[in-house]
Amino acid sequence: MKSKSSNIFFPKKIGKSLAFLAAALVLIIAAWSLFKMPVQQPPSTTATLILDLGKESRTFEGEALESMTILDTLIASANAGKIDFDYTFSEEGVKITLLNGHSASNSPIDFSFSINSNEVPASQIDKMTVEPGDTIKIGVKTYENK
Repeated sequence: MKSKSSNIFFPKKIGKSLAFLAAALVLIIAAWSLFKMPVQQPPSTTATLILDLGKESRTFEGEALESMTILDTLIASANAGKIDFDYTFSEEGVKITLLNGHSASNSPIDFSFSINSNEVPASQIDKMTVEPGDTIKIGVKTYENK
């Protein structure tokens, strides 16, 4: 006697349709979960230098290299931005003498420095290192009589 195998739960056509729907549902859920997963960004390796000299402001962004100081960052930004820049070293430390047309040697001005809103003495900019994600701001301070 020949016996036919039959599925007592689902007829053959419905079983194939359900298998197809189940596979499609699994693919849709997998695709949705991939797009919903947060994408981890690699950590930033850049630092930002903001040159705010009163009427003019320029922003530079570049890679913060190991052991890079504020002075190194300023030199790199001045070279990239074609900014007039000069400085000297003395016993007290670094002295900026010219920055983008502002001369500290023949006018009553000084330059201010901060890193992440923390003031840095101008004489120490060759010692203060820059880390990825830091923001360096350079401003100009004008005095009545220097």
